[in-house]
Amino acid sequence: MATQKNEKSIVINASKRNIWEVLTEDQYTRNWYAEFCTGSHAETDWQVGSKAIFKDASGSEMVTKITENKPCEKLSLEYLGLLINGVEDCDSGKANKYKGGV
Repeated sequence: MATQKNEKSIVINASKRNIWEVLTEDQYTRNWYAEFCTGSHAETDWQVGSKAIFKDASGSEMVTKITENKPCEKLSLEYLGLLINGVEDCDSGKANKYKGGV
């Protein structure tokens, strides 16, 4: 299956530093991730090449890799798969549904 890339942009009336903090600092990410799913948060150091594990209150976990981190400019992640009972699943049909997505 071909990877589809979607790009969107909006204008936000805030400094780049403030926006970056909302994207990368746990105290803020928990608030805006909760809009998608209650209890959602990320476990990562945000360094290029590091994994980011996104978890929610239901126990669902998504595994991604940080592919680009230019502070206050660009943060890019690549979807790798799921984390089920502490084991990474990057090959099942469910995991492959979004594999490679950013």
